[in-house]
Amino acid sequence: MKEFNMAKFCKDIVTLRGKETQAAFAQKLGVNRATLSLLENGKQLPTLEMLNRFCNLFQKLSTFFKF
Repeated sequence: MKEFNMAKFCKDIVTLRGKETQAAFAQKLGVNRATLSLLENGKQLPTLEMLNRFCNLFQKLSTFFKF
């Protein structure tokens, strides 16, 4: 089993968010802005449910986040 690459995940979140505000992006994901900030800065691990939301929202496969 491969390890979760937190640094890549953080970078991917910021890339997917683009120029959208953290507040607006967090609302799409169903989390609050503070949680999104923690995820983007690598201070909180995403839950499986959260990863599933990212994949569904952006039509990405879970392999996009390269576990």
